[in-house]
Amino acid sequence: LRNPQLDETTTAYTVNKKYFVMAQYSRFLRPGYRIIALNDPNAVAAWDVKTGTVVVVTRNGGNTDTQISYDLSRFTRLGATVTMYRTSPTEDLAKLPPTVLTGKRLTAILPAKSVTTFVLTGAAYKGVSGFDYHDYYALVNRADGLALDVVGASQTSAAVTASARTAGASQQWSLRGVGGGDYKVINRSSGLALDVNQASTQPGADLIQYPDNGGNNQLWHLTPIAGGAYTLINRNSGLVLGVSGGVAGAAPTQMKGDDSLAQQWQLVPTAKEVMRKG
Repeated sequence: LRNPQLDETTTAYTVNKKYFVMAQYSRFLRPGYRIIALNDPNAVAAWDVKTGTVVVVTRNGGNTDTQISYDLSRFTRLGATVTMYRTSPTEDLAKLPPTVLTGKRLTAILPAKSVTTFVLTGAAYKGVSGFDYHDYYALVNRADGLALDVVGASQTSAAVTASARTAGASQQWSLRGVGGGDYKVINRSSGLALDVNQASTQPGADLIQYPDNGGNNQLWHLTPIAGGAYTLINRNSGLVLGVSGGVAGAAPTQMKGDDSLAQQWQLVPTAKEVMRKG
């Protein structure tokens, strides 16, 4: 909103385009909605478990129209109709004709310089709901009972090791979904990402913490296994996070999968972050 502020009696307001852009998000992404992973840096998605509503807000900041196509097949059930709203150079939170899903896939054309909100109802999901990035976990190896840690609790790039359990922040990690079951594993103490050194694809490569650079060597696919444990598979190499031979105190590396306890990790909840710095 903009007020010319000519004098204290001026009460007229002009609603500018930014107001409608913000409304594309704030009117539909409501308190209590859970942000869900969507592998598109130009979009945000959220799900309200209570009402079964899924909201996707996506933008096209380019000068030409573009097409999006989102796979929603992980939802157990979805209503067939999608309600759409758009702000563009010629539209202000305009309600558009409804569209339909095709095989649980949301496909649409986004005009240039636009923000579009998609509202889906009747959504149900019976799978694992993923991880809240405000939560922190100790990653405890099932073979030796040691926790994934950073050497010297370093705040800069440093080797990753396994240590006896403590309450230290260097043993606490958050899991930040990027879609498709892949996660960035972020150290609470340093804010750095679990990384395969030099983006190696070879078994035995060292693990380090390193600033988030968007590389596939910093993405880990979490696969649940029996007993509440997980395997962590590096997206870049396809190799598994483990400890050599299950030897207590051995440095974690990436290795070929063999289903051994040395490659299985318990995610033990530690503490929730209730307020972010900033």
